[in-house]
Amino acid sequence: MFVVLKIIATIASAAMTLSSVIPGSSSPTVIYAPHTSVIQAQGHVQNIGWMDTVSGSEVTIGTTGRALRLEAVRFKLSDFNNAKIDYSVLIPTYGWLSSTNFQPAGTTGLSLPIQQFKMELIGNSSYRLEYRVHIENTGWTSWQRSGTVAGTIGKRIEAINVRLVPN
Repeated sequence: MFVVLKIIATIASAAMTLSSVIPGSSSPTVIYAPHTSVIQAQGHVQNIGWMDTVSGSEVTIGTTGRALRLEAVRFKLSDFNNAKIDYSVLIPTYGWLSSTNFQPAGTTGLSLPIQQFKMELIGNSSYRLEYRVHIENTGWTSWQRSGTVAGTIGKRIEAINVRLVPN
């Protein structure tokens, strides 16, 4: 009974992992619990600048329905076993710009849109990143997985939606 209550208490506090020994077994069993603030993200939007940082296991940055371009992004993971997010954006005339650890990828003050986006989770094979982008006059694309390009050359990305899911 004590182990069950400890598991419930730990899950309720959104711990990443919990080890317990199954009766009759000498090896620990790792239970993964949902974590509510794993991804942290921020977007730089036309006429707005850097928006507030958002966090969770699924986040959206940018705007929809306002015809405003997303110009720069930054992402990081908090308390996620030393894993990190590598991300890249395609900017007209500059090409692919890459970053990691909440450093900006994109431009500010140049009025240039992000046209394509990709990201990858590094250092944790138990989870993967999935993402989709909101494209001008098109709407949301389908979900992409780590490393796959989302977006269309010649059209601006207005928002990015990212989620962390188990493999």
